[in-house]
Amino acid sequence: MREGYYPVSFLLTAEQYEGLWRLVDEGRYKNLSDALRAAVDAFLERERRKRGGKKRSEKNVRREMSEMW
Repeated sequence: MREGYYPVSFLLTAEQYEGLWRLVDEGRYKNLSDALRAAVDAFLERERRKRGGKKRSEKNVRREMSEMW
């Protein structure tokens, strides 16, 4: 595992899974992990904008996530 990355496991619908692989097959992402990270980044950015918050550093995001769990 690469440093700074965390393994995650979750279920996708067939449509979500096929859609992500389609993006990889089209060359938009190098692999499924890159496509998933891009999706998570987009989701987090959208949620941040909803709250009107500033973009947070990776260090602060990790700290906040560890406090949540």
